Amino acid sequence: MRKLYTICWLALLFITLNLGAKEVGKESLSENDALQKTQNSYGSIGYTLSLETARSLALEHNKLIKQSDAKSESAQQTKKSLFTNYLPKLEVSANYLLRSSATEMTMEGGYLPTYNFNSTTGELEPNIFINPQTNQPVLDSHGNPIFNQYALFPDQDLEILPKAGFTSGIVLTQPIFTGGKVTTAYKMGSLAEKASQLNLEYTKENVLFETEQAYWQVVSLVQKTKVTETYLKLVENVLDKVQDSYDVGMVNKNQLLQAQVKYNEVALLNQEANNGLNLAKMALAQKIGLPIDSDLTTADSLINVMKSEELAAFSPADYQARLDFQMLQLKSMVASENIKLERAEFLPQIGLMASYNYFSYQLNDNNHDDFNFNAMAQFSLPIFQWGDSIRKVNSAKAKYKEESFLLENACELMQLEIAQSITEVENKELKLNLAQSALTQADEYLRLETDNYEVGMTTLTDLLNAQSQWQQAYANYIDALFELNTASNKLAKSCGKFK
Repeated sequence: MRKLYTICWLALLFITLNLGAKEVGKESLSENDALQKTQNSYGSIGYTLSLETARSLALEHNKLIKQSDAKSESAQQTKKSLFTNYLPKLEVSANYLLRSSATEMTMEGGYLPTYNFNSTTGELEPNIFINPQTNQPVLDSHGNPIFNQYALFPDQDLEILPKAGFTSGIVLTQPIFTGGKVTTAYKMGSLAEKASQLNLEYTKENVLFETEQAYWQVVSLVQKTKVTETYLKLVENVLDKVQDSYDVGMVNKNQLLQAQVKYNEVALLNQEANNGLNLAKMALAQKIGLPIDSDLTTADSLINVMKSEELAAFSPADYQARLDFQMLQLKSMVASENIKLERAEFLPQIGLMASYNYFSYQLNDNNHDDFNFNAMAQFSLPIFQWGDSIRKVNSAKAKYKEESFLLENACELMQLEIAQSITEVENKELKLNLAQSALTQADEYLRLETDNYEVGMTTLTDLLNAQSQWQQAYANYIDALFELNTASNKLAKSCGKFK
């Protein structure tokens, strides 16, 4: 029994040394070295990974990052599309018209005056009837001259629209002045592109933050399971002693039952700790793109925490480095540019257009092929729209005010968040110190109660209580480490310094 007791205390000492060591620096390992695969007896793949490897895998496989990357690519292409509005547009068109029948009309005929050829002048002269007495043209009742001869012009059936025809052309258009619409739209596209890039980086920051939390959660739960396993061995050792004492009649059955009940409680606690660890591993695997049934083993056994002297590097004024603050700034700038865009709607619009067209058709049994060049300058200016344009401008101005107030409020909230995060880190640091002190006291209390029980100077209840307090103190110490790590990362993130 004494030998088993010594073995348990050696295991306890090993865990204490692991948790009490100084923080370990992050090593930069290649993925082949840091992510080692194994396969357990159940067929699931096991991975040993470091924090850096987990971060790299999260950046590579996380769906939210891929979604933000696609949004960023879309914004880049939109910006490039808006730039083309500065350039002339060239279009080619071709049309073929087929109608059920040609459009016809009848031209009414009549009598046409005749002309005589003057060989002296070489010109045609009207063949007017001259009064031989007055030597003046004879006029009809309407005052029109009467001709000697008339030619009959019969009625004519004509096609004025063909049954079929083909047209094609090339059109070149170039905006000259659009009231600043093209320039403003391009600038808004540039701001949108910057915002999408910031959103991508912000998504990566959030994913890395959550990945680190999941990683250190696994590390902390690994340590907790080791503590519960040691606790279980301690209670099992006590149960063996009580059983031996009961067998020889030195203790009553109540004490044996008390030890058995405690053993069952600790066994359940140990099982719950292992289940929690398995769930935490699944959550981490999902975040880094591995199968959720992967058996993960972390390369780190220590939880990194912020040192006291590092706290001075953070201030509420650091909010301007935050990516979400910069995105709100860009959103406010876009709202400002939108005022110019709406104002451009009631400014003059000037443009040029040039085209070269070809027409081919048949009309009145004759084939026609026409080519022509056209050039046109266009000027437009809205005069009266029942106040629609000015209302749109006022609406854009109100939206800009809204975004400005939103930005101001966000600045205040971000500064408050940083101040709260600094306080939270200070509280968690104090909690860690108290938990470490409590663990030291619990270690000593357990040692004394164990020694006293060996010589019969304390009760079984006191020994079991000392073991329970030791386990709880150890669990509180691990929780304090994890909470300080979480608070430190939140502080760095709130100041825009989480990388």
